[in-house]
Amino acid sequence: MLKFQTATVGIISTASLIVGVAAAAATSKGDAILAGSIGAISGSLSVVVGESLALSRRYTSADTKESFEKTCHENRNSLTSPLLLALSYAPSFVVGAVAPIAIAILAPKEYLVASVFIVSLVVLSTFGASDSSSNGPGLWHRMVVSCLLGAGVMVTAMLVGTAFNLVL
Repeated sequence: MLKFQTATVGIISTASLIVGVAAAAATSKGDAILAGSIGAISGSLSVVVGESLALSRRYTSADTKESFEKTCHENRNSLTSPLLLALSYAPSFVVGAVAPIAIAILAPKEYLVASVFIVSLVVLSTFGASDSSSNGPGLWHRMVVSCLLGAGVMVTAMLVGTAFNLVL
């Protein structure tokens, strides 16, 4: 099952890497694609490590193993090992990372930044709308917040890339 929050992190971090490297006037489009690909792999592994640590703490602080398994069952998750449960997050991160990488491959170099930025925001809004697990704010609120936060991170990456290019 796709974990939309993890996929959202995959989109934002991968798109930001691509946009930031491209804004730094990378010598080729391949530099930005490479940065995004490495980001997708290392990001998905980082999510596994972080989730594994968090779940292991919850597992060891639970009264018993049965208590943890009951919590997993209540959350409709059949994976009762903290490591296996953490590993289930990696594919969602990669799913999120696919869109920015695909657009970076397909877009002409002169439109790379704009294309990755716009398509990533569209995918973010779609994921925000599709996240039925959210018990909080309504559909439009989730879509707008996802897009605004994602845009903020990508703009920050562009500014850092541009500053890097100006300094060097």
